[in-house]
Order: sequence, then C-alpha cells, then structure tokens
Amino acid sequence: MARFLQLFALVFFGLTLIFQAWAQSLDLPTQHIDGAFQTASGLFRLTNGEFPGRDFFPYLGAGPLYLLYPGFLAAGSDLASSVMIAQLFTYFAAWAALFTITFLIAFPKRILLSALFSAFCYLGILHLSSQGAGHYILDVLVNPGMSLRFIRAFLPYLTAIALYLVLRVNAKNKVKSIMSGSAVALSLIWSNDYAYTTSIAFSLCFTLAVLRSFNDSRLANLCIFAATFIILGALFLTLSTAGHPIDYLLYGFRDVAVDQWWYFGPYETTSRIFGLGDIGKVMSTEVLLSIAVLAIVFAIWIADGRQEILLVFGIGLATFASGLIASVGGHIWGYFEVFKFWAATTGASLVVFSIRNHTSLKTLRILPNWIASSAFIIALALLIHSALQSYLDLKALEKHIAANSDKIYVPELGGYLSKDWQPYLAFARENMDVPVIEEYWGIFSAINSADPVWPVDSVIHALGQTRRITASSIENAEIVVTSKFEFSPTWQPWSVSQNFWFYDKLFSLWEPVLLSPNTIVWAKADKPPAPVDAGCEVTADGQGFLIANEKDEFFRVKIGFEIYNPENSRLLFMVRNNISFASAARGYLSVDPARTEATFPVLRYLAGEPLFDLQLIGNQTAFASIDWCEASVLPNPGAGVLHKGSPDTFYLTDDNWDMGVARNWAGFFLPDLDQFISQFRPGRNVEFGNGDVRRITQVIRESGYLNVYLEGEPLSADEVGVPSGFTVRK
Repeated sequence: MARFLQLFALVFFGLTLIFQAWAQSLDLPTQHIDGAFQTASGLFRLTNGEFPGRDFFPYLGAGPLYLLYPGFLAAGSDLASSVMIAQLFTYFAAWAALFTITFLIAFPKRILLSALFSAFCYLGILHLSSQGAGHYILDVLVNPGMSLRFIRAFLPYLTAIALYLVLRVNAKNKVKSIMSGSAVALSLIWSNDYAYTTSIAFSLCFTLAVLRSFNDSRLANLCIFAATFIILGALFLTLSTAGHPIDYLLYGFRDVAVDQWWYFGPYETTSRIFGLGDIGKVMSTEVLLSIAVLAIVFAIWIADGRQEILLVFGIGLATFASGLIASVGGHIWGYFEVFKFWAATTGASLVVFSIRNHTSLKTLRILPNWIASSAFIIALALLIHSALQSYLDLKALEKHIAANSDKIYVPELGGYLSKDWQPYLAFARENMDVPVIEEYWGIFSAINSADPVWPVDSVIHALGQTRRITASSIENAEIVVTSKFEFSPTWQPWSVSQNFWFYDKLFSLWEPVLLSPNTIVWAKADKPPAPVDAGCEVTADGQGFLIANEKDEFFRVKIGFEIYNPENSRLLFMVRNNISFASAARGYLSVDPARTEATFPVLRYLAGEPLFDLQLIGNQTAFASIDWCEASVLPNPGAGVLHKGSPDTFYLTDDNWDMGVARNWAGFFLPDLDQFISQFRPGRNVEFGNGDVRRITQVIRESGYLNVYLEGEPLSADEVGVPSGFTVRK
C-alpha cells in the first residue's frame, strides 16, 4: 500500500511538470533566433521522413532529437508540440539527474524515496526560478535554452542508469560486457559535446569495474566490451543516419569543430583558450571545488568499491570533460555549470549518506510510524496541490489568451500569435508549396510544406564545407526570410557581418517584399542593381584600408590578406566594419584565419574616421597584413536590414531586458571585457544617468556578458539610461 501511494504521489509530480510545460507552449515563440525553432526544425524533418547526416545536419546531434520525437508525435507534431516536449523533457532530465545522484548515493536501494526526495528538490528549483532567482544554472535546469542544454547534458546520467541496471543483472560477466558495450555505444549518436566524453568516461568506469569486481577472464571481458562498443557504435550511427554516418561525423568534426571557434563570440582574450597555458582561465573557484568533489568520489570508490560510487564518478568525469572540450572549442563561459551542478548534488548526497549511516545518528532513521505517515501525507498533499495549482494556472492562461482580442489561434502551429502576424501568416499559407529559406528556421517553415532547401536549420550552423553547399542552394529558393534589425539590434548586424556570403546574394539579387513583426521576406529582384565601384586603398603598413567614396555609407569590401603565424597557434583575425557590436565585437567582424581572402560589409561614417583597421587577438608573435582590397557601394534595402550600428546596440531589449537593464531583478549587463571586469566588482557603487547610486552585490560572467546584480528593486531603463553610461564609485 505504501509503495502504491508513493507512486501515486509521483504521478502528481509528473502532472505538475506536464501542465507547466503545456502552459509554456500556448504562446508560440516568435523570436526568429529562438532555440525553440532549432529544436522544431529537426523534429519536423524527422516527421517528413528525413534523417540526420543523409538529409540534414542537426547542430544538436541526432540523439536528443530521437529522444524527443515520440513525445512530439504524441503531442500533435506541430510547433506548439515541439515547444511543450522540449520543455517537458528539460524538466524531466533535470529531475532525473537529481534522482540518479540521490539514488546512487544518498538513498541506495530506495528508488521511490529517492524519486520523491528529488521531486521536492526540483519543485524548489522551479519555485526559485519563477521568483526570478538569477543564477545561470537555474535557467539551465528549467529552460531548454538555445540548444536543449540540459537534455544534451542528461546523457551521462542516462548512461549511468543503464550501466547500473546492467551491472546488477544476474548474468554471466560476458553477457554484462556485451550489454555494457551496447549501452555505452548508444551514446555515440548524441551531441558532439557529450557523446564522446560520455563514451570514454564510462568505458573507463567499466574497465575499472572489471579490474576490481570481475573474478574471471578480465582481459576477455574488456575485449568483448570494446568489440561490442565499436561494432554497435558503428551500427547505431549507421541506422540513425540512414547509412550516412561519415557525413554526420564530418559535419561535427570537420565543419562545426573547426569553424565555431573563430566564428562565434565573444571575441576577447579573457574568453578564449589559445593554448595549454590558458586552461587556467576555466579553473574558477567553483570549478576547482567541483574537481575536489570528483577526486573525493574517486577516493571513496577506491576505499569501498561500490559500483554506485563509480557510476557517479563517471557522470562527474563526463560532465567535466564536456565542459572542458566545449570551452576549448568555443568560449570559456557557461559550459561548466552542469559539472558544478553535479558536484553540488553529489556533495549534498554524500552528506545525507554520512548522516544516515553515522552510528550516533542511526536513531533518526527509526521514526515512529505516526511521524513517518504524517510526513508522507503532508508530502502527498503538497504534490496534489502543486498539480492542481499548475492545472488551474494552465486553464486560466488558456482562458486569458483565448479572450485576448490581440491574439489569434494558428491551427497549423497549435498555439497563439499576436494579430499583427496575420499578413505574414496569410502570405505563408499562400506560398505553402514554394521553396523557402529562413535565416533561422521559424514560423514560415513550420507552415511551409515544400522540401527544405538547406541541410541546416539556420545560417549560423552552415559551417565549414557545409557553408559552400548551403550557399550554392540559395538560388533554389523562391522566398527568403531574415531577421529585422528592430527585432534584434544586437544580433542582426552581427549576422549580416559574419554571414555575408548569404546576405551578399540577397543584396545583389533579391529585394524585400513583406515585413512581419520580426522578419523580412525577400523575393528575387527583377532588375538587380549594377555594382558601383567605391575605390579602396590599403594603408602603407598593410594594417587597414581606406574607402575613397565620401557620399555613400555602406560598402561591400573584398580583401586579400596574409597571416604570419610562426608558432602556428590559435588566433582571432578581426577587421573593423563598424556594423557588428554583439558579443564583444566592438565594431569588428571575425574572419576565418585559415583563409587568404574575405568579403564583408562595412559602414563608413560620413563624419568619422575612414580607416578600417585590423586586429589579431590571442597571439603576440603573429603578424597580419592586407595585400589588396576592392570596394563597391552596397545597395541598402532599408534600415530594417542595414542599420547604422553603435556600441549601444549590444544592450538588447526583450521580455527580460530593457536596453540591457533587467526587468525582473535589480541589475544590468555589460560586455565581458577586461575594462568592465576590473571596474564593476561586488561592494562597489554604481552611479546611473539620473544620479542614483546602487551597491553591487554580485557579478557573474556568462557567455560574453557580465551580469551585474544590485541591491534594491529593479531599475527603470527610462530613468537610469543605457549601461554604457554607468560609472563606478570605488
């Protein structure tokens, strides 16, 4: 009876998560760069009979898409279904991660108790997040984010659960070796950042388990495991890609791994690992403490040999290695949050385990029946209340949205949009069978039924040789959709700059025909504008170029350059264009340092400095010079496409921010630059544009941003101004 009631309680916890995820899907995503669209793109392609590697290249990896796909089909196979399932699986993955650690350490062999304890812990996390608690890890645990962050990070936990079941099964060691090799092999179809670190970490764990616990034929069992892993790994990759594993792997290792380092920001020495000497940049106090927990867990396993502890060590090792590889392959901020979460939950579980097993505290484990029963009844009541309240909130939200005269229900998408999307929706319906390309897969593609033109979900994922394939297919489209500057004044100019191979063709051969609240629709132009030479001159020292034209402002520039890099080490090659200010770009764009030519847009301020200089970041011994340049006037389709940038465009406005000032908590963000790191420190006072002063309580570095937390109530951007104008009183 008690076991049934515990399961009954968990059902209400599950209903809470379902209702809350459902509520998230009512208002459809409209941000053209929203991560929800990245997820939906892959799920829609699977529904159309396409396969990763053969027909498209998922930046998220194949595994997470296959994990979400059954739920996506069950929920309705539309955009709202994608949003709901991604949200629900994020909830589930975070709870299951808590459960895994709790079960393996704190309450071994007590599955339901561990599940209930983890459920209450996760409800607490949801509550903190709903109250605006600002720590990044909370956001990772409750939101899918731009790329299914915690769903990707769930792989080590999933593998640990599988190995736990395998190692406990009553079978011969050879059978266990085959089953373990199968479980680890399945991880190879996951995302790049977790697939290989997880397979290596748990291959090591299985090896250690065999050496310590298997009493017969250790070498033979390891060979069986390795053979199973290799054969089934190849088989799983082949099946999941419909016979195209090589293409799938090449996209991950040749295209993404090579290009993303120089392509994405932030473009600062403090944010990048240029060589082995920079590894220390990621070793913050929190990371070092987490490494200490990892070492303690391994020491405990050496002492007592419990397989549960070894599996927890495997999870920690995989999450640490994934964070390190992602930091080396990209930037250094945000990738260790999952590892730190593992360390925190593991440390807490070790404390609970120690208390439960301490001889002087064992009496606490034997509670009178009435106390235990009362505690469970209270827990059950709380879970029922949570589910009921979530259901009532969902129904109230449904009623509110349905009664909102500014909202319309879109049956093809399964959710609601504001009325100002109606002309765009009508145009999309009229052109359902027309080949379309979206800079970021979005609403138009969710309605469109034509075969996808691109093998990627967005222009930013057309990396390496895939970029060439993507560029050559633009002419196969009849409609192109891009982001409006007004929608994203930070990232749209960055995209125009970094993806000029795409925008250059639009400016030359296409013209805008329709505007939506967030996007621009393009059609092929009847009479493409003829190029007008602008005159370009390289400076005598080769460190920049000048444009002679003093009448126009936007230009198409092509340069030939050489980089002398005697140490052959990493570097960022930056060229000023006065357009890109996102992610610490400061008016520069990042150019592939492996090439010798580049074409990009520039803005020449009519009253400003005409010099466009270059910079090398990260390598003090390298030297770059421009050999030649060409410039022509760039046709400007309008301010929604080409807009005069400034550093203040970095300070975005959306549901959470108003020109860089937080709407829901006291604080603001700045670029993650050395000059701001040294000034904005906890304990110092910030003076705003209106003369008010607040004390800094915390500063967190996150993916190119410096989040500054203050005392007091949330600020008003209208009163305090833009963060670039804030000053520090020491």
